[in-house]
Formats: sequence, C-alpha cells, structure tokens
Amino acid sequence: GIKLVFWMARIIASAPGSTLHVHAFAPWALPFLTLGVLNMVLWRSWLLRLLAVPCVALGLTGAYVGASFDLAVPPTGDYLAFRGADGKLQIAGKRPGVFGATQWLSADADGRTVAEAKSTSQNCDKFGCGLHLPDGRGVAIVSSPASFEEDCTKADIIVSSFEAPESCSAKYIFDRKHLNELGAVTLQYQNDVLTSERQSHTDRPWSIQPKPRVYASVSVARRPSKAVTNGPEASKSLNANQGSLPPARPAMPDDDALMEQI
Repeated sequence: GIKLVFWMARIIASAPGSTLHVHAFAPWALPFLTLGVLNMVLWRSWLLRLLAVPCVALGLTGAYVGASFDLAVPPTGDYLAFRGADGKLQIAGKRPGVFGATQWLSADADGRTVAEAKSTSQNCDKFGCGLHLPDGRGVAIVSSPASFEEDCTKADIIVSSFEAPESCSAKYIFDRKHLNELGAVTLQYQNDVLTSERQSHTDRPWSIQPKPRVYASVSVARRPSKAVTNGPEASKSLNANQGSLPPARPAMPDDDALMEQI
C-alpha cells in the first residue's frame, strides 16, 4: 500500500504543471483567507456565510500584490540578490548562502536553483565582487577591509560583512554595523524604497531587535590598484554625500569597558 502511494506521488510530481511557483503573499493575505474559510464553515445561515466572499476576495488580492524587491542583502553582508535586465533575480557573491538565496527565489516565484541563478556578470577577486545594476549603478561586495578605500569611491552600493570606514562615500552602505541594526534589507530600484527586516512594526516579542554591538577598530591596509567593480566610466558612483543610510545607534559599552571604569 505504501509503495503504491509513493509510486502515485512520483507520477504526479513528474507531470507537467505539477509544481506551481507563486509570489510571496502580503502579510494580511492569510488572515483574510482564514476568515473567509471560518465564515463558510461556522455560520448556519447562508446570509452570514456570504461574509466569506469579501474576506476571500481581499485574501486573494493580498496573494497577488505581495511585496516585491529588486535588491536583497542578508544580515551577514557576504552576498546579495539583484534583479537583472531580464526581470529575474541573480545571486551575486563568492559563496552565497544557499538557504537565504533559495528563500529569495521562492518569494519571487522562481523555481531555479541557486547555482542556476548565480550571476555571470559579476567580477570577483580575493578582495570581493563587483557588478552593475540594470540602471548603471555600481555594487561592491567587499570581502576584505583593504578594498574599502577604492570601492567606496567607485561603487554606489557597498555590501560587506566588515565595518566600513566613516569616510566611505557610497550612497548606500550595508556593512556590519548597519546590518546589525537593520537586519536583512531589500531595495526597489524605483524611488529607492528601502525595507528593513527590523523595522518598528516587525519587532515582535519572540524576535526583538538586538542591542547595538561594539566592534573593534580594523586597520585598513592599502589595496592594490586592481578594482573590484570593473565597468564603464559612466557608471561610477553618484555624489558622495547623497542619501547615505542613517547612522547606527550609539554603541553601548561592553562589560569589560564598564569593569575597567569601575
């Protein structure tokens, strides 16, 4: 009996159209769909059951208009996903996280694997990776503190698991300090709509925003002249002082510093 069930499952799974990839729902879609089902099964009067119609309609609307993104950065800051000119997500970074990248692809109704979605337009070396978005903006994934000096002047968006220097002039800086405060972030190309995982309305009792950390300063060595973000001169960074992210919260002193003061 069990072998028959498995055999039927394999037949159905291999049939064309057996897997349907859908976009991520809006947060309010499932509650309205649930209310629609409850209205259908709880009320005995057909008049009251009609309340399920608007609930289901709102739920299906939320399933269709879920939030989308064009650039996604994980809290680790060592890779990212961006939407290419063909409208599909591409994964960039030397060693992208399989779990996080798979979740982004699934949320975008994309059935490709991470290996299939990995960007072929990025240029990587031992200092990091560089690429250009469809609108011409440069992005640098910094894997070594030595590359900040050059990439901060050439890239519009800096992504790194290290802390960028205060002198970094990139328009958007997603480094260790900012990602510790923001969590995973997404960005839309149009109007540069930035969404953070740890916004105030997403701070839940079981997922509280962590306190700011104190990081040790890093001495930055001079990087060789080879650039990570190779590309045309026209796609150099925008004005150095435009639109940088808000500074992180003031750092709290750690326990060792307090003990030394005592």
